[in-house]
Amino acid sequence: MVFATEKTLFQMHMSYSDQRFLALLTNQTTYDSFARTGLRNIRMSYSKISTADVAKKLRLESPNPVAHVESIVSKAIRDGAIDATVDHGNGLMVSKETGDIYSTNEPQIAFNSRIAFCLNMHSEAVRALQFPPNSHKAKESVEKRREGQRNT
Repeated sequence: MVFATEKTLFQMHMSYSDQRFLALLTNQTTYDSFARTGLRNIRMSYSKISTADVAKKLRLESPNPVAHVESIVSKAIRDGAIDATVDHGNGLMVSKETGDIYSTNEPQIAFNSRIAFCLNMHSEAVRALQFPPNSHKAKESVEKRREGQRNT
C-alpha cells in the first residue's frame, strides 16, 4: 500500500528524521486513520460509489487498488467505523441509508427549546436593567438633605 503521503515522506525523509516525526508518520495506524477518515467522508457524500473511485479519492497506489480498497472498507465496516456494504460483484461500496431526521418532531423540539432559552435570557436581562421601585425618590431626598445642610 502506497499513499501519496508516503511519496512526500520519502522526498522529505531528512527533515522528518531530524524532527523525529518519522516514526509517527510511518506508523501503520496513521495510514489506517487517514483511510478511515476518508471513508467516512466518502460514505457521507455518496450513497453508492465504485471501489476504483474510492481508491482514487483515497489516493491509493497499489498493484490492485480495487482489492486493496475492498479490504480497507471491509475492515472499517467490521470495526464499525462506517455503515456500508461492499458489492464485490459490481465493485461498489454502498452506504446504508440514514433515517430522515426532518420527518420527525425532533428538530422542532430542539428549535423550540433554543427559542425558550433565548426568551428567558432576554427576560432576565430586562429585569436586571430595571430600577428598583421609588429609587428616584431616594435620590431626591439625598439632594434635599445636602441642600438643607448647605443652607444651615
